Amino acid sequence: MTSPVRAGKGQPSQAFHQYGVGVDCHSRSFQICVLIPNAREHREWQQTVPAQWDQLRTTHAWVLRVLHDQGLEVAPSDLRYTCESTGQYHMPLCLAWRGHPSVINPSDTSHIRRKTDRLDAHKLAQHSLNGLWRESWMAPDRIQELRVLALQRSKLVGERTRLSNRINGDLLRFGHTIGQVGEINGSVVRPLIEDFCRSGTVRLHREYFSDIAIPPGVSLVFDQRWKRIDELDRQIQVIEQACVHLVDSQEWCLGGSHPVRGSQLRKNLESIPGVGRWTAVVWLAEVGDIRRFATANRLIAYAGLDPSGAISAGKVVDAQVRKGNARLHGALRNAARAMLRHAPSCRFSAWARAYLGRQSRGGKSKALHALARRVGKAMYFCHWKNEPFDESKYGALLRESSYPDCPVEEMGLSAGVVRILKGNGLNTSRQVVDAFDSDLGRRPGCGKVTVQAVATWINSHRCKWPSEPRSARAATLSTRNGPEDCACGE
Repeated sequence: MTSPVRAGKGQPSQAFHQYGVGVDCHSRSFQICVLIPNAREHREWQQTVPAQWDQLRTTHAWVLRVLHDQGLEVAPSDLRYTCESTGQYHMPLCLAWRGHPSVINPSDTSHIRRKTDRLDAHKLAQHSLNGLWRESWMAPDRIQELRVLALQRSKLVGERTRLSNRINGDLLRFGHTIGQVGEINGSVVRPLIEDFCRSGTVRLHREYFSDIAIPPGVSLVFDQRWKRIDELDRQIQVIEQACVHLVDSQEWCLGGSHPVRGSQLRKNLESIPGVGRWTAVVWLAEVGDIRRFATANRLIAYAGLDPSGAISAGKVVDAQVRKGNARLHGALRNAARAMLRHAPSCRFSAWARAYLGRQSRGGKSKALHALARRVGKAMYFCHWKNEPFDESKYGALLRESSYPDCPVEEMGLSAGVVRILKGNGLNTSRQVVDAFDSDLGRRPGCGKVTVQAVATWINSHRCKWPSEPRSARAATLSTRNGPEDCACGE
């Protein structure tokens, strides 16, 4: 019988299975529950095992034996199970069992009033039986090694930053404000601090030092901290070299069927303005196999850069960014900062500065977040296709517009908006567009209504396609090799 629903609609959102296995993971033990439906009831088996390798392998055999006794033949490599875990507590079980795990955070299922390990395992077994959670991607050993190295590097960088902040704080105790000149451990500030501790005077930036000398005991503490900072610099350099070697020596999956050497893939990722060597390393460590993200938006959500709204009765009642991978999130935001600071001629940077100028409150954070989201999309397509970055492929974000040059009264805006624009000296459409791309939201009287009215007028005159024949445009679309159009406008 043919379904009346057209293709792509009415498809099942989850699968119902013949059995369900739930595991509540802890640091010292695992609570395991097996559920098998029997007519209108569920038959249940529970077991608690210590977090020991041989016990986990024995329990794996016990689960398969229970399924076998109930007439279910499941190969060890095909076993499905759902784990509830924080941190890395689930890893020993997943490595001992392999199969097809679904790993979820307890906060995703914490809706029951009573909480015991047996109830948690039973709940997870029901989730496994109903196919509520999709299979989790388990990173291979080389990715785990890269993640451990990257995490250690971030710990060392954090320690170095804390030591520098302590030196700056102790300098302020004696009235010295040299920290505002630059980085405490930088090539300019550190020699000045060392000279002042040694001789009590400096020739450069003397205005940032007070008349109070640094006591000998404080100088001794500074010397110990400088030595520790130098040691941290050496350790960080060794770890970075190990990470780059590990990335370059491996083959990485692309959107197609053929893998590519890490050195070539890393070079293409670093072609994006603001993306340096370490950002590319963190990207590869946290993303791993790019094929597990069917679209760029899914990866952006994984990085915690996808704004989501709470919707009730068809209206957005709350808008907040979901939590994602913190390390990937931080790397993309750092890349966005680097793009704004070191690549001012990049059209992405120009767009972000225009976005910043249109925001009356919280503009810097919003612009940085939006730019980080676009950097992530750019990295996604460079990784998916193994191609260097090309600004021309981001048409929906950077496309030119054909604005008519006319007086502001002829733009079709309301009388109140026209009065506000003219009060700010914006008498023509070109002046309005230039202000929109710079600081319109910060001008007197130009609030959300005015900015939105101008944005609507600009969008109504935006070119939807470059001026090219229809046949050429169709040929361009037919040759795209990505999972979706790589335009990252929103």
